[in-house]
Amino acid sequence: MNKAIVSRRQFLTLSGATGGAVLLAACAPVGAPSAGMDEGAADAGGGAEEMITISWSWWGSEEQLERQEAKLGAFKEANPNVDVESVFVGWREYPTKILTMYAGGTAPDAIECDAYWAPDWFSRGMAVHLDPLLDADPDASRDDYVEHFLPDMTVDGNLYGLPTDAGPMIWQYNTDVIGESGMPTPLEYYEQGEWNWDSFVELGNAVTDKEANIYFHTSFYSWAYWMPMAWTFGGSMFNEDVTQCTVDSEAFITALQYTLELKDVHEIMPAPGTASDLGLNFRSGNVGMMSAWSRQPLNRAVSLGGNDKVQPCFVAAGPEGAKCITKSNNEFVSSQSDYTDLAYDLIKMITGPEGEWVQHEEYKFIYPATRKNYDNPEYWAMSAWDQLGIQEVSQVEHGHLLPITHKIPWTQMSSIWSQYTDQVWLGDLTAAEACAGMAADINKVIEEAS
Repeated sequence: MNKAIVSRRQFLTLSGATGGAVLLAACAPVGAPSAGMDEGAADAGGGAEEMITISWSWWGSEEQLERQEAKLGAFKEANPNVDVESVFVGWREYPTKILTMYAGGTAPDAIECDAYWAPDWFSRGMAVHLDPLLDADPDASRDDYVEHFLPDMTVDGNLYGLPTDAGPMIWQYNTDVIGESGMPTPLEYYEQGEWNWDSFVELGNAVTDKEANIYFHTSFYSWAYWMPMAWTFGGSMFNEDVTQCTVDSEAFITALQYTLELKDVHEIMPAPGTASDLGLNFRSGNVGMMSAWSRQPLNRAVSLGGNDKVQPCFVAAGPEGAKCITKSNNEFVSSQSDYTDLAYDLIKMITGPEGEWVQHEEYKFIYPATRKNYDNPEYWAMSAWDQLGIQEVSQVEHGHLLPITHKIPWTQMSSIWSQYTDQVWLGDLTAAEACAGMAADINKVIEEAS
């Protein structure tokens, strides 16, 4: 893997080189979003004979370079005097590298950003506010994008990124494993109006066979995958304006206690962290159901031998109905860019309907974040999504995990969650004790950040 990070200014100097030194500046937040257009952007429209280089960062490896740069076709056609240099590194290293470059004043012009990092990065002033650019653009607007995905790139009502690689978290089941139980499938329960936690347990008891090392569901314990459980019982991590953590509410405690019962009383899920040790794997045929981001059923169906082997389904309903998690990554314009207009045009073309269509036509798994493609049956029919019914399944009400992350980083939130829930799964804390501890710790962080 090529882990070199190359700054825009190095690119401008080297004019087309593909490697460079990693900047070693300290990761300290500096700067604020630019209010106007930059001189570099105005200069870009001058003589076509003078080549300009802008940089675009994304996470991945050199093996993905060709695929990523294929997204740039429309931009390069519209801007023949502009070279786009890729700045890439693995996902785990990516946030540290981008923050280091930003602290050193050398952030890439256009930046891919995971939803987990977005509110924190935007609150640091790393991104250009996009609403004024969209308002002045006759060819683009907020309405071009599915409204589910915009909250992940919005801070204090201001939009800083355009969605890409979006989608809801749904459930998927192995049709062979579920079929061998002789019970209705989750979709059949749903069609009968009976897909809820009672039927979930009923089906789970029929599927699970501990002696044969078969379990009904395995991916239920992490913060992101677990939140639909809380929502179905009416619980929430925070109050409406995200000023108070509310995990110590009765509804949230009830949801956590119910999850513990799925493991210990009904025994239809293994203990957290033990799936690998038990050799449990969805593709191996000893797991009936698991959580999945929207593109994953396509990949797993292929690995299991066909689209009929995997079926996505709705999250089970509780007393307050059902809600799935939505998460969207984004592309944003760096506040340090000398070419704001060009960087804006770049991210607009990558994430817009035409760019999204081209990517999906080639790779068949780009979940639509633009309204034009989301509402187009031909887009869904271009891949197995149409057969699997993912569009229908994803219509369940959407919820977001991330509004708190501009006050408390996602990694810290996840750490606090694991610290307390791990003790619940081990029996060292009751659900009520864990929720009280979580609420106190999270509210302390919120208070310190206010």
